[in-house]
Amino acid sequence: MPMPGGQLPTTILGGPDGAFNIGKFLRADPSGRAFWSDIAFFGSPDIGVRVNGDVALSNSFTVPTGGSLVAIPFSVVRKDTDTMFNLGNPTRLTFNTPGVYLLTNHMAVAAFASTGGNIFCGIRLNGFNRIAQGPHKKLTATDNEMFFLTSTVWNMNVGDYIETYIINQTDVPLTIFASYPLSVETQHSWEFLAQKMG
Repeated sequence: MPMPGGQLPTTILGGPDGAFNIGKFLRADPSGRAFWSDIAFFGSPDIGVRVNGDVALSNSFTVPTGGSLVAIPFSVVRKDTDTMFNLGNPTRLTFNTPGVYLLTNHMAVAAFASTGGNIFCGIRLNGFNRIAQGPHKKLTATDNEMFFLTSTVWNMNVGDYIETYIINQTDVPLTIFASYPLSVETQHSWEFLAQKMG
């Protein structure tokens, strides 16, 4: 059953041909029939923001050891219809219009060797309230690349802000890719999205 106004939020990692197509959304028309689109929602104004790290493949972000929560900074604006991102506060998305939002982050961690420990990735509200967290993984001595995707829906007030974070409880620093080359295209890695749903 579609949401009011025909809104049906779903994954951004998909497409009509089954390929990995960033920016494709599954929508429903008022009768409930689903179709793929480049626009996430209709039935309300397009209010949202999408930012990512530096898209150059040579650039990355390092997360130190120690188990502290590290808020991830962003530098590239792919979409911002409500002035929600400011380079003066590069870790934050700030809400200027109240309502219910879809929140999503994504990052890819380079392969590394470790004697064990956990990694946590999530979204926090107003600097202290963790509103989504996961996945986390108990690590073995060696691990391949790890991919984190966290998503939630939250009711935002004017002035609220969110950050995406990582907690590294391993004994080695972690490297987050700015983008990750796939066989068919380049997948932007540390990326953060907030899209108004209603």
